[in-house]
Amino acid sequence: MNFPFKICMTSCEEEISEVKKRVNSFKNLLHEVRLDFISSLSSTLNFEWLNSPEIIATLRPVREGGKFEGSDEKRVEILCRAIDSGAGLVDIEFSTPEKLRKKIAEKASGKAKVILSYHDFSGNFEKLSKIVTAMEKEDGDIIKIAVRIDDSAQIKPLLDVAKKIKKPKIILGMGYGGILSRIFPEKFGSFMTYVAQSEGRETAPLQLTLEKFLLYRNGRVKEPILLGIIGNEGVLGSHGLRVYNTIFAERKLNYTYVPVITKSIKKVLPVLKSFGFLGVSVTMPHKTGAFKICNWTSKETKLTGSVNTLKFYRGKIYGYNTDIIATIRIFNEIEQKKRNHGRKFRVAIVGAGGVARAVAAATYLRGWKATIFNRTEAKAQELSRKFNMNWDSFENLEKKMGEFDILINCTSIGMDSSESILNDFSSLKGKIVIDLVSHPPVTKLLEKAKMFNAKTISGVKFWCMQGKEQMKILLSKNFALDKYFK
Repeated sequence: MNFPFKICMTSCEEEISEVKKRVNSFKNLLHEVRLDFISSLSSTLNFEWLNSPEIIATLRPVREGGKFEGSDEKRVEILCRAIDSGAGLVDIEFSTPEKLRKKIAEKASGKAKVILSYHDFSGNFEKLSKIVTAMEKEDGDIIKIAVRIDDSAQIKPLLDVAKKIKKPKIILGMGYGGILSRIFPEKFGSFMTYVAQSEGRETAPLQLTLEKFLLYRNGRVKEPILLGIIGNEGVLGSHGLRVYNTIFAERKLNYTYVPVITKSIKKVLPVLKSFGFLGVSVTMPHKTGAFKICNWTSKETKLTGSVNTLKFYRGKIYGYNTDIIATIRIFNEIEQKKRNHGRKFRVAIVGAGGVARAVAAATYLRGWKATIFNRTEAKAQELSRKFNMNWDSFENLEKKMGEFDILINCTSIGMDSSESILNDFSSLKGKIVIDLVSHPPVTKLLEKAKMFNAKTISGVKFWCMQGKEQMKILLSKNFALDKYFK
């Protein structure tokens, strides 16, 4: 693997035989052995199986997220035996009493490298600078900082801390917001990143598996050009992470597409800039916020006041809305199949968020009559006024469904669940039902609609249409995305 950093695989094996199997199966990696998970761990255990310059011996105490419940003295005694047995590196927490840290440093001298580690699961950056200064004065060879980060915007202060460390370092953000630090350790000057052997064997919050790391990193590309998807933690289930990265790898394109999890698109901009992102997809709940930060927006985007695609070029931010383009193309197909061009279809739009704005705009441009149904009536009223449409309460959808030709679900109801916007599906007979939820590919709404001979259009089809337009905008490339769902 031609990366400008090392990859260390970790896992939570309870049996020594499982550790040996992992080390033998992945010989080109460093391996962290979490001794605190070993069921037979004792001060008399034979540690000859740790004899390798590629092994990091770690015995994490409970206070730092590990499982070892013994005393610091006992813990250091075991780590010293690991050093004597030939472990190439040893991890000792900065919270360990100073005299015991010195004992590890003396034992490791000329034998092993010492990783001096600090873990903060509260995400407190205020005291981090002082701690780093104190750690640099220690005898450790490598400084490891792992801080909980729930928002990618917090990566900026972590980058600032990383710049202050002169020694070799490992900088990690634990949690949803820290995923970028695991995918791109070189941005922090880290000489190494950690990956889990497989799902369910992670040893830290949101630790990536080797398989997922290679997917996000575009296999073996040394310095990929960055694209991403911005949203809440739900973006980890985005089709784009799998589909786009698979395409990039298959075609040997120097791009990668990664998750950026944040509560504020404005606050995360400095991180995107420092990492050198070319552009991003924007999903809930940031589409209207993205519109406000643009220097330029397309004509369709101005109509909706929401953006689902941002392109960064020469210091400016360009905003687009490919949801509108996808909706217009779906409407074109409906007209062609109905062979009734110019017919004024009656549309029930469920939802009033970013994608509903795009659907409402496309419906408005078509000249079709529509009603916005939403639980928050104020949002339905606002959207209906913008496009001169009717609005109604979500609770009235079912009894008024007979008045419409097309039903479009723009909410997340039905995503990875058996829920539906309707309970009685008999009113869908002969109608056109579009569900923009793409997880699962066939939702309960679509499944039931088919039973009543309704024409159905899935969220997967919609996603492929809008995603194809996104890649045209960002990369000037035309990808056939639908084949990755067959």
